[in-house]
Formats: sequence, structure tokens, C-alpha cells
Amino acid sequence: MFSKQKEKKLDNKAMSVAIASVILLSVTVALGLAVSGWITIFSFNSMQTEALWISDISYQGTSGASDNQIVLTIANPGSYAVTILQVKVTGNNVDQLIGDLGVTIEAGESQTVTLNDMGWISGYPYQFNFLSGRGNNFVTTDTA
Repeated sequence: MFSKQKEKKLDNKAMSVAIASVILLSVTVALGLAVSGWITIFSFNSMQTEALWISDISYQGTSGASDNQIVLTIANPGSYAVTILQVKVTGNNVDQLIGDLGVTIEAGESQTVTLNDMGWISGYPYQFNFLSGRGNNFVTTDTA
């Protein structure tokens, strides 16, 4: 009779260990799913990229004239809309900061921007520095 009571107590202890293991496993899986969800959201937000690509630069007007223009075709190959706040153009006899552009180019699209009264001279290199609304700088150089 004593051995049956001892057997019964051992079975109860084994059952509580099994329940504890199931609870511990459930908590571990729940925490793992929560962390996985947080990482997914974090990585999705960081995957949105801002990008600019100057697909064409056209110099219009007469070389050296103060009223000539530069026409830029700007593409956005990124996954996030880009707002161009300002463009700085530097080169031979040109050092202009053109602010308040407010040009927004949606992801996968392109747009033409005309810069007036530039005074460019044929044969000289010019640098174009674009500042985006997210604080990124995009720089390209081209020869007139």
C-alpha cells in the first residue's frame, strides 16, 4: 500500500514538469513571434530607399550668355518619393544655389527641371548637388 501512494506522488510530479515545459515553450514561441514581428516592421521601414539618377542634362542657349538654361531630367529609381529642396550648381563662372524647388518625384518616375539664368560655358565641367527633403545629398558632374 505504501508503494502505491509513492507511485501516485511521482506521477503528479511528472505531470507538473510536463505542464511547466509546455508553458515555458509557449512563452518562448510567443516572445519569438513578437520579436520577429518587430524586426519585420523595422526592416520594412528601412528598406524604403531614396534615390536620384540624372538621366539627361541639356545645356540650352548660347555659351557664356547670362540667360542660358540647363535642363535636367531626373529619375527616381528608389522605393520612396524624393522631394528636391534645393540644387547647387558650381563650375566655371557659375556658383548658384537654387532653393525652394519643392519638386517631388514619385518612386519609379522621372521629371524635368529647368534651371534658368545659369551662364554656363561650353567645354567646362559643372557639379550639381541636390538636397532632398530627408537630408540626403545627390551629386553628379557633367561637362557643358
